[in-house]
Amino acid sequence: MPASGVNGATYLALFLSQFAFEGPAKDYLDIAGKILLNDHEGKNLKVAHVDEKMGALSMNAGVFRFDETSADNTIALNFRYPKRNKSRANQVSS
Repeated sequence: MPASGVNGATYLALFLSQFAFEGPAKDYLDIAGKILLNDHEGKNLKVAHVDEKMGALSMNAGVFRFDETSADNTIALNFRYPKRNKSRANQVSS
């Protein structure tokens, strides 16, 4: 579960955001360190969702890529739903 772990990249971004970065670097650090930090349910991105059958969405910011000379800087987000319990899965497949 993403909520069980600590995402070092988001904490590093929070730390770096206190310095005088500008432009894309500032925007990137603000997103990583202020919006994604500890947001394991997607609430800050306004994508949080709970489904009766699948449970709550969980999210992890996984791969961070930033290059000051590039216009293509990314943060890969991984969205997951919990697995159904085995007894429920057997009921559905029968």
